[in-house]
Amino acid sequence: MVGVGGSGRKSLTELATFIATYQIEVIEMQKGYNYVMWREDMVKKIFMNCGVEGNPLVFMFSDT
Repeated sequence: MVGVGGSGRKSLTELATFIATYQIEVIEMQKGYNYVMWREDMVKKIFMNCGVEGNPLVFMFSDT
């Protein structure tokens, strides 16, 4: 989802995830976030959850 700040993108995504009974994983970019940290987040939060358990998953990438 793309839109201006304060339009409810995050809330709507979380609500839709809850209604669909999916699992949500959020990665938040902060100052100093680099490729190594991104790769670790992908392995820990995304790849392991999808590959090991195979549960439906929503991936939310926030640029706070």
